[in-house]
Amino acid sequence: MSKTVILVAHPLYTKDSAIVLEILNWWEARGFTVLDSSQRIPERQELELVEAEFILSLGGDGTMLRAAQVAMGTDIPLVGINLGRLGYLTQVEPDKIENYFVKLLKQDFAIDPKMTLEVEANGKKFFCLNEVTIEKATPGHTVSIYLEIAGSRFVSYRGDGILIATPTGSTAYNLSLGGPILSPSLDAITLTPIAPHTLFDRSLVLSSDERIDVILEEDSQAVLVGDGNHISFLSSGDKVLVRAGENKVNIVRFDGPGFHEVLRDKFYMSDR
Repeated sequence: MSKTVILVAHPLYTKDSAIVLEILNWWEARGFTVLDSSQRIPERQELELVEAEFILSLGGDGTMLRAAQVAMGTDIPLVGINLGRLGYLTQVEPDKIENYFVKLLKQDFAIDPKMTLEVEANGKKFFCLNEVTIEKATPGHTVSIYLEIAGSRFVSYRGDGILIATPTGSTAYNLSLGGPILSPSLDAITLTPIAPHTLFDRSLVLSSDERIDVILEEDSQAVLVGDGNHISFLSSGDKVLVRAGENKVNIVRFDGPGFHEVLRDKFYMSDR
């Protein structure tokens, strides 16, 4: 059986794109089969059969989140090649792509296991690397929800919704809502209200072993979104269960700037 790498590319980058051809040619010249999973997430049995060495994400952070769905629940290392604007999750720049590929073959890298969220609602279960949101379904309206933390009722919110994020997701939507940035080494969950109509509008940082139940009250209509993907509609009485996922995502890290240096550079704080 030939060695395999899995490619997950942004829709703009097809098999005819120069950078995709470069990736295909480089790995195939070294005896690898490149499995293109840009359009779909392979079944777990398929991943077990191909015994992939790496998953390559080609795009920005959004593509990295799609690739994480492929990597989740496996030990396959995920490599981010940055073609996006921010590229917070991705480390490999396209002008140095071959240098990094050589490092992969030499095992010259570290694995950074990332915490995930396990979410259950309406009989569905899914996993997120960044965040899950319960947000209003109709513009101009609000949703009324109450929270239970570790089995005890905590507080009610009325507003545009609520966001629950991992440390990885703390620098995404959570940050734009004014939520805290969590160190990636933490096993923690941050919970941030979205435009709340209440005096208590602060984020909460919870332990990873604390279960969160979000229940819709009154005549609320909401949308459940995981890592930017619409999951389902929610209505009054529906409950969303969120807890730390058993599965990790193993992201490849090469030698280079650490978390705080990347944070400073990505958010243009170098001159402050």
